[in-house]
Amino acid sequence: MASTSAALATGVLLQSAHTEEAVEPIIDIHQHTNYAGRTDEKMLKHQRAMGVTTTILLPAGKPVKRASTHNGKSNGLAAKTGGNESVQAMAKRHPKEFLFGANEVPDLPGMQKDPGQKTNIAEAHPEVVKKMRAAYDKFWQEARPLMVNERAPMSKTRPFHVWFNQQIKNGGIPQWKAPKL
Repeated sequence: MASTSAALATGVLLQSAHTEEAVEPIIDIHQHTNYAGRTDEKMLKHQRAMGVTTTILLPAGKPVKRASTHNGKSNGLAAKTGGNESVQAMAKRHPKEFLFGANEVPDLPGMQKDPGQKTNIAEAHPEVVKKMRAAYDKFWQEARPLMVNERAPMSKTRPFHVWFNQQIKNGGIPQWKAPKL
């Protein structure tokens, strides 16, 4: 939603790509299926209402504790986002509007042979695990002091979801007109 909001803030003329040809393409480069329980149909309706012409879907990663997942904190699972199968299905249903990328845990050994990571091979590669854990720890020792909001509590109400639902309840987004500059 942040990238969609940025499109509004920069004054891009929004027109639905489904009723008329958009003046300019509006590309949302970061959306998830099933985000915090949101249905695919709600996301589709939202993206169309915002005038988004192309949406890049990112699937959640695997529930593993790795350097790339900030030790299990950043793999998309906190928001219960959909995985590869979910984003692929959405893109197949709406190929002119949705694309998807892989968002699996990239630092797992054997990704080429087992891209779905159905087999845990960490025990077979203790030297790799040790090296990656050291790199992870070093990163966080350097980065943590720079993160001023890390200890801020998450909102229990998810304000953007509340505002979105209120907006839809009140008739959606009004037709936006570009200001004359």
